Amino acid sequence: MRKNLPKLILLLLISTLALSSCELFWEKPMEGDVYAIMVALDYQNSDENYLRGTITDAE
Repeated sequence: MRKNLPKLILLLLISTLALSSCELFWEKPMEGDVYAIMVALDYQNSDENYLRGTITDAE
C-alpha cells in the first residue's frame, strides 16, 4: 500500500490539474433576453381593500 501511495497522489494531482485547466477554454453561454408580464392592483386608487382572487388576464 505504501509503495503505491506516491503514484496515487501523483495521479490524483495530475488529473485534478488537467480537469481544472479545461475550464478556462469553455465558451461563455450566450446571454438571452428576459421578458416579463407583470400585473398589479393599485390599492390607493381602488375601492377594493383586499384581493378576492386572481387578477384576470391582461391584454
